[in-house]
Amino acid sequence: MVNKILTLLLTLAFCVNASAQEDRFPKIRFYGGEYDFGQFDTQAGPQTHVFTFKNTGTAKLVITKVNAFCECLSVTYPKDFIAPGDTASVVVTYNSNQTGTFYKDVQVYTNCQTPMTRLFVKGEIVEGKIAPVVEKAKQTAKKKKKRKK
Repeated sequence: MVNKILTLLLTLAFCVNASAQEDRFPKIRFYGGEYDFGQFDTQAGPQTHVFTFKNTGTAKLVITKVNAFCECLSVTYPKDFIAPGDTASVVVTYNSNQTGTFYKDVQVYTNCQTPMTRLFVKGEIVEGKIAPVVEKAKQTAKKKKKRKK
């Protein structure tokens, strides 16, 4: 009987300890893991998106490396640790003038229990069709010039 109680107590202590150790890890939570740039013209230039994330864990989060397997992608990310509860961002820029659709991924490696997270950017580059945002910006600039005259 004493052996059974001792075995039960040891099993319970092991489970509690394993659970406590699991809680000592950082956890990364991105607010959206995919971004669609939509259609944009070859003349539009680089397209950038900011992926914001939060450390929802109880330990400091560190991004150890980032892989972007295309020369058309550049990525910036925080080099310092992110404290529990803090937010930060990974900035992905797509820069190409080749027409067609694209779907690219960026691998973000951290010190979390699940060490790799993938982010995706997609869109379509077209010849001679300027994205609505760029066109609107040009129209606004023209209106401002006319007002100044």
